[in-house]
Amino acid sequence: MKKLLFLIVIIAAACYLIYEYTPIVNSNAISIKILKPKKYISNNSTIDIYVKDRYPIKKVSIGIKMLNVGTNLSLMKKYFENRDVYVLKLHFKPNKVIPNEKAILYVRVADYSHSNFMNGFTKTVSRVVVVSTSPPNVYLLSGVDYTTAGGSALAIFYAKGKLPIKKTYVIVNYGKNKSAIFKAYDAYSIFHNKHIYMTFFTFPYSQIHNWNAYAVAIDEAGNETTVRIPVYYTVYKSTHPKMNVSEKFIKTKVITILKRERVKLKKNPLEDFLYTMTHIFPENLKQIRKICQNSINKLLWEKYPFTQLFHSAVESKFFVRRKWVYDGRVVFETPFYHPGYDLASVNHAMVNASNSGRIVYEGYLGVFGKSLIIDHGFGLFTFYGHLSDYLLPVGSMVKRNQYVAISGSTGLAFGDHVDFSTLIDGYFVNPLDWWSKEWIKYNVFNKIRKAKLRFTLYSMG
Repeated sequence: MKKLLFLIVIIAAACYLIYEYTPIVNSNAISIKILKPKKYISNNSTIDIYVKDRYPIKKVSIGIKMLNVGTNLSLMKKYFENRDVYVLKLHFKPNKVIPNEKAILYVRVADYSHSNFMNGFTKTVSRVVVVSTSPPNVYLLSGVDYTTAGGSALAIFYAKGKLPIKKTYVIVNYGKNKSAIFKAYDAYSIFHNKHIYMTFFTFPYSQIHNWNAYAVAIDEAGNETTVRIPVYYTVYKSTHPKMNVSEKFIKTKVITILKRERVKLKKNPLEDFLYTMTHIFPENLKQIRKICQNSINKLLWEKYPFTQLFHSAVESKFFVRRKWVYDGRVVFETPFYHPGYDLASVNHAMVNASNSGRIVYEGYLGVFGKSLIIDHGFGLFTFYGHLSDYLLPVGSMVKRNQYVAISGSTGLAFGDHVDFSTLIDGYFVNPLDWWSKEWIKYNVFNKIRKAKLRFTLYSMG
């Protein structure tokens, strides 16, 4: 009996030793994923690594082996003495000079496992990458621009590098540490060259007048080139009209909006109004900006000025910052320009498309009520708010002056009218530019013509 018990103990101990100190039962459980880079890498590239293990992670080494010269370059080493790290996410830039050639990026991980005869497990994952530290060449083709704060401008530039271009855009810095990004679209449909990009942009409203614009191109390895866009601008003085808000208006308009948004009503009408202006209104603007983020890279509109609502009178303009008055005192001031023009005709007037394009949105947008948005290409959109009904479905291609909706007083409207706006990548811009035949001629089509000439001279040089 004692011999049997002793034998059982020996067998149990052997099983424990096999389980705990050999890789027979518990195999290597280290998981390594190289999330970035996929193919290209530069001195400025971001490297993203994900490591997971059944046992505590002991050491991580990341390096790059140059294939032509056969040398190794260490990018990062991390040691973990506390034995409490099982999942590791690394996000860093190498910040080292890496020679331009084909190389192998590798990640080597060791853990504190006892299973591998007290040595712990190790695992290495590698990926072949192309190292390139040469930034793209960027040349501005559109020249000097002249615009107004809140107006529209056009940038056309050539961008090409040793590696494929991953991202192009125009960035506008304004105000206090604020910036606006405008997507630069492939302009092959106009220039018949895959390296030319075009973007409309604006100088968003800011009380601090310090706008600057830059064209940016980034290649697949993260190499970046930034070129300043010379822009001369003027600032129009805004007006501050007072809008009287009655308790009846709040009960008939504001309460309807809050109920649609499923927002619990406040203790008094003023609180409901202020919540609508400080929460619902900004959220509606975010929704509109999101809708206007994706545009087709073609000029869908005709070579004519955009048109106003037929037979309409202007009730409110763009360079307006409203003061809202309740019970004889100002309770709220809109912190930006009025998004567009309020245009009034007859009740339930037929609403014409300002120019050719594609209907991309129809729906209820809080303070704007029933709304319709048309994409005109290259980030340019027109917006129609406070409608009562739509005449065509989303996705319809429409012609200039074709009827698309019926006016109304939905949302936060005092009466039947259309809130008409022009937008660039979701930023509201002054419609007056687009209603002007001369402005479009000199600031769009003449600029495109001159950019074609500059590119021809550049190609010949």
